[in-house]
Amino acid sequence: MQSFLEKTVKHLSEKYGDDISELCIVLPNRRAGLFMKTHFANNLKKTFWSPEIYATEDFVALLAELEMADPTTLLFELFETVKAVGNKDLDSFDEFSKWGQILLSDLNEIDRYLVDAKQLFGNLKDIKELEAWSLNNEEGLTDFQKQYLEFWKQLGGYYHDFSQRLLSKHQAYQGLAYRIVADKVLERVENHPWKKVIFAGFNALNKAEEVIIEKLLNAGKAEIIWDTDSYYTNDLNQEAGRFIRKYNQFGNFNKQEDRNIVFEEKLLSTEKKSITVIGAAKNVAQAKVAGSIVSELKLTDPNLQNTALVLADENLLFPVLHSLPENLADINVTMGYPLKNTPVAGYFDLVFAMHENGLKLAGG
Repeated sequence: MQSFLEKTVKHLSEKYGDDISELCIVLPNRRAGLFMKTHFANNLKKTFWSPEIYATEDFVALLAELEMADPTTLLFELFETVKAVGNKDLDSFDEFSKWGQILLSDLNEIDRYLVDAKQLFGNLKDIKELEAWSLNNEEGLTDFQKQYLEFWKQLGGYYHDFSQRLLSKHQAYQGLAYRIVADKVLERVENHPWKKVIFAGFNALNKAEEVIIEKLLNAGKAEIIWDTDSYYTNDLNQEAGRFIRKYNQFGNFNKQEDRNIVFEEKLLSTEKKSITVIGAAKNVAQAKVAGSIVSELKLTDPNLQNTALVLADENLLFPVLHSLPENLADINVTMGYPLKNTPVAGYFDLVFAMHENGLKLAGG
């Protein structure tokens, strides 16, 4: 059985032939791109120029021609923006950081979904003023209520000035880059020598992604390839197929039949399934059981390339890695690991605790 990426590579190789190097392929994440390059090499079996392959975020950043600022930089830039707008009640960065991260996330979502920010913040301000208003309030608003309403009034200013501050430094957050590209994607794609932009393996798109893909499809500059299974796409009760149905049955994508390719399987309803439930009391016991199962599987399939070990808790990663067979040469880990759980973080925690205790003892 071929994987979705293998089928995609075969389709593109057959359709574009030697022109495959002129394609730009956009995938949901970078890891998929690594596997796709391997499939291209295995499929073509000859010397060729590889197409450009990008994760969605990298593709948008490339077209926006902006540097994606890291979260820490964004938080400090937003802090400076809030101070510059004139928030007199902002005492320190520590105080700001309590709600700054939430505001950053909200601004990002506003842009990713192409929301009219001016109207949104205006409506929010009006709603909060109505909530604070009362016929029986003869003494007027308290100082706290006034500060609260002032915050909502200034949100629009924060959004505008923050965006301009970043753009002046040739930087952006993800949502801002999405909005910029969605606005003039056709002009920006013209700056690159791509014959076609191929979007593959997507499911739930944000509004900016929908607009970008739809504009390119309508202009004949793109092709989109879906990975689906009839079990959830044809059954309206299956939530997993909601977005695919939205785009292909009721949306504008279905109008582009020659550029809207759907690889539909029937694996969920036809493939034989074997499910075994094993009880394990603690995390370490779970890790040991997982290791023993992998050892048994390795006896029948030495390379284990088609085997996935899915962890319900990222904290299980290290126990599982230490429980896997020693003769397992390569492991492809597709998840991150919290810095706080590393030995280095534990070391610094001890150092800080030591100094804190020292200060307490010195102070009597």
